[in-house]
Amino acid sequence: MSARRRRAGRWRADEAGATAVETAILLPAMVVFLLGIVELGWAFHCASTVRWAVERGARTFLLKPDATEAEVRADVLARVAGVVAPANLALTFAEEEAEPGRRMARVSAAYRHQLVIPFVPAETLQFRSQTLVPIATP
Repeated sequence: MSARRRRAGRWRADEAGATAVETAILLPAMVVFLLGIVELGWAFHCASTVRWAVERGARTFLLKPDATEAEVRADVLARVAGVVAPANLALTFAEEEAEPGRRMARVSAAYRHQLVIPFVPAETLQFRSQTLVPIATP
């Protein structure tokens, strides 16, 4: 066997650095996957916070019959402050009559959360929440 063939055979059998190459190929995909999971978890946390704030805000109508929409809106926005950008949250209020003499307040929220994951096109998730509470008679 010639010296050239022996050197080529040793080179093919040498696996030094294979782990580094495999890591360099797989690590970016794993990091993007991990960041995606974290970002999706944060989106669901924010949506859950909005749902909680809407339910707590709607309780204001139950506890304080003369509450205004502005007071409830301020209460909801105060509860989501620091977690959700107010520009991404739309609140709506409606008053309904369930039966004669019994009024109900419906508080609804629509929340948009933009997923920001490296190397992945931006996607916006839409979350909706609503609650219906009776309005206490004064």
